[in-house]
Amino acid sequence: MSGMEKTDDSVQSADRLNETVKDGKQDLKSIREARGITLHDIFRVSRVSVVNLEAIEKANYHLLPTPFIAKSFIKIYAKAIGVDADTIIHQYDTFLKTRDNIPVEEKIEEPPKDRRKQTKIIVLSLLAIAVVCIFVYLIYSFYPMLNEWSSMRSVNTSPQLSEAVPPANPQNAPAEKVATPPAQPAQPVPSLTTPQLPVASTGSYQLIIEATGFSWIKIVEDRKLPVEILLRPGEKIERTASESFELDIGNAGGTNITFQGKPLGILGKPGQVVHLKLP
Repeated sequence: MSGMEKTDDSVQSADRLNETVKDGKQDLKSIREARGITLHDIFRVSRVSVVNLEAIEKANYHLLPTPFIAKSFIKIYAKAIGVDADTIIHQYDTFLKTRDNIPVEEKIEEPPKDRRKQTKIIVLSLLAIAVVCIFVYLIYSFYPMLNEWSSMRSVNTSPQLSEAVPPANPQNAPAEKVATPPAQPAQPVPSLTTPQLPVASTGSYQLIIEATGFSWIKIVEDRKLPVEILLRPGEKIERTASESFELDIGNAGGTNITFQGKPLGILGKPGQVVHLKLP
């Protein structure tokens, strides 16, 4: 008789709990414990985490995921403990309406603004760093070549000045002009120049210089005054001489030279200064 009385008491307690569920005054934990079900039992069957099951049981709906998933969890939980899921879903919908009806003034909008400001600051910082890196890279790439060109110009200006000074000297100029007339009446020039003039005009040696990079070149043809040329990538010049060429090349790795129709190959490394005499 005692066993029958216990079973009747459990059935009556369960019926009472069902009535409270229908009235909206539900105690889901008491219903579950009265039926001998644990949260881990529901988890093993449904694979819904204990955290979500406990949130449904305690009406902590703000801890649940999106409404679609939350309602599916509620249905699984209600079916597992044997209660009507519509009552719990109705309470959940009430929670959603209350949450969505919060006045606009109470909603916090400052964090998004802060995030936008932080994003702008990060983007501007990255752009500034990129500009600085590009500037440093350009300086690092072109500084050695510019330094060599400037050094070559400073070194090679001295012989040009020394060669140009004697003609400009007013004292030496008359002496040279006076000395040249007596040497000319001997007339050795016609006999020598008759075979050599066509060669000098047409040129016995041909030189072609083509730049693959920025190249500074100093050329001396037949003991004439030197000529300085700055070639850009892709530019090409042709020169002729009757006796010889003397070359100072500021960027040996960026210059291709062809002498008498034959390429001379790579003369050195990029940015290397090379002195060359042909032939």
